[in-house]
Amino acid sequence: MIYNIDETSIRHQLFEIAQKIHSEGQQIKQISDLLQNADGEFIVIIYNKTSKDLCVFNDSLGRLPLFYYRNEGLLIISREMKFMYPFIDPIVFDRLGIMEYLLYGFELGERTLIQGIARLPPASVIFNNRAPLSLSIEQVLSFSFEPDKINANRRTSQDDILDLKTAFICGLQNRVERLRSKTPLILLSGGLDSRATLAGLMVCGVHPRGITYDASKDDTSEFEYTKKIADLFEIPLIYLAPVREADIDDYIRSVILFDGALPMDIAHVVNLEEQISQREGSDGVVFTGLFGGEMFRYLNLTSGLGSDDDLVQFLLTTPDKYHYDNEKVCAMLQISEEEMRQHLQNHISSYPEKDPYSKYCRFKFEKDYRLANPGEDKFRLLNWTVTPFYSKEFFETAYEIDEGKKGTLFFKNFLYALDPKTCSVDYYNTRMNLSSPIRLHLLEIAEKAVRHPRIRRLTWRVLDLKTRLALPDEPDPQIEQLKTMALKLIENGKYIKEYLFYGATREIISSEADADKLQRILTLIIYMGSIEQIIK
Repeated sequence: MIYNIDETSIRHQLFEIAQKIHSEGQQIKQISDLLQNADGEFIVIIYNKTSKDLCVFNDSLGRLPLFYYRNEGLLIISREMKFMYPFIDPIVFDRLGIMEYLLYGFELGERTLIQGIARLPPASVIFNNRAPLSLSIEQVLSFSFEPDKINANRRTSQDDILDLKTAFICGLQNRVERLRSKTPLILLSGGLDSRATLAGLMVCGVHPRGITYDASKDDTSEFEYTKKIADLFEIPLIYLAPVREADIDDYIRSVILFDGALPMDIAHVVNLEEQISQREGSDGVVFTGLFGGEMFRYLNLTSGLGSDDDLVQFLLTTPDKYHYDNEKVCAMLQISEEEMRQHLQNHISSYPEKDPYSKYCRFKFEKDYRLANPGEDKFRLLNWTVTPFYSKEFFETAYEIDEGKKGTLFFKNFLYALDPKTCSVDYYNTRMNLSSPIRLHLLEIAEKAVRHPRIRRLTWRVLDLKTRLALPDEPDPQIEQLKTMALKLIENGKYIKEYLFYGATREIISSEADADKLQRILTLIIYMGSIEQIIK
């Protein structure tokens, strides 16, 4: 869907591109111009029934996952990887993809877990011509994560916030107008991003119905914060909770649904999204705050890196929770840490950015792009979802801002510019009082400090030690259940043992105390097992 161009103009531009492709061949310039101006989530397919020539391209931010597979005489393009499997023989797992997945929870670049299947990058065009036979894949727009430092140094934070507010409201207004016929809903939480979306909707004259949920029956404390926000903006709020605990069948269903792209505990969210669909029907549009935190509060590194090698070293030793232990990954796959390092160096060196800090921003974008997009995409089978943080103008404006300016205080000021009421309720995630300048400035000092690799590692170690000391002595039932599931599946899976070294993997699973990492391993095992069933 394209939000900022009317349907008549869209059809005219697309037909003009199609006619020129059929009469003159590839039209990179016209496609590039369209992608530069169009704000939305879309894939365009142009097919000449006479010549059988094919042109496919996606939007500038690659918002809708699209996969392709090619070998001699075969080209497969699909929105779902699972629909490609019947045409691929043999199906082989990509060992480097498995390594990346275990290490970070996602695959880097275009790579997927299946050898030969690649995810099309943003703003890319596929041309497949039959006479003469040729296939080309080209990225026609390339977004840079390097800020405009000359202009950035001349601008104040207030200038940046005003630009962000303008871009935010503009993108949201375009979405509201295009989806005016649908019932507006908003996924609301006690965090900061969804309240920004709510405030923006109010500016656009939209009063949505609020929906909030907890993925765990036992965690209802956030509801108090969410209810205060809903009451301040005078919108109704519906509270949902999982109808039951997920079991192994739910986990398997979710892993297959997402082709292994998301952790298996997404099953809880799938259940809640199904409840929303059943309750609200298919005529609603669900506004969210997705990607707000990723853009502004991930505390990307801004000091301590002198080269790409420093960045690679940090990515291999980062204390951030998404990173798994190098030695364990190497043991499971029977590869060396040097092979792992060299692979990561090659990938980082392929980034178009020059400095390591901008490359780190691209790496983090890859993470969000590969983890958040698939979830949002699949949930659109139930309800169309919209996030204003990924409107094209807002995205570009946000990444032009110096990373050093970003943080909780900066985002609080952005919220205040949208509507001061957004700062009247504490931030649930940190219990931060958004009306306390002293606490916010102290937090800003701490956030700036952990943007340096050494301080970040030290801080995370202290927090990890504090967490470990607070853990009960008796085994965690959830962790024990995950271990039992994983060990049973790997014991019975023949195909899995071709890629994961059985003895080391079994030992690592048996001793692992991190539930998130166990879920990552188990998700991979479930996915590989589902492929084994297809092969049989």
